[in-house]
Amino acid sequence: MRPENTPVSRTNLVVGDDRDIARLLEMHLQDVGYTVTIAGNGIAGFRAVPARLFDLILLDLILPGMDGLVLCWKLRAQRGIREPPAAGGGD
Repeated sequence: MRPENTPVSRTNLVVGDDRDIARLLEMHLQDVGYTVTIAGNGIAGFRAVPARLFDLILLDLILPGMDGLVLCWKLRAQRGIREPPAAGGGD
């Protein structure tokens, strides 16, 4: 059951090589109203991002092809992100 304040159209990317964990995350996120895309390795995750705007990307650190930390750095560089947003939604 979706809580009242959960957005209906939010999209998430799950990047992980453990198919069971990825499917479990997908199931729980869909249960609360999210759309989920799964990528089974770092390269597939990197390729998925330009095709779609994701609200959240969940990364496994140890991935085949490109590890999660390198993927995070590449995605941040691609978007020109230097620092994460301030906690609490500040300026």
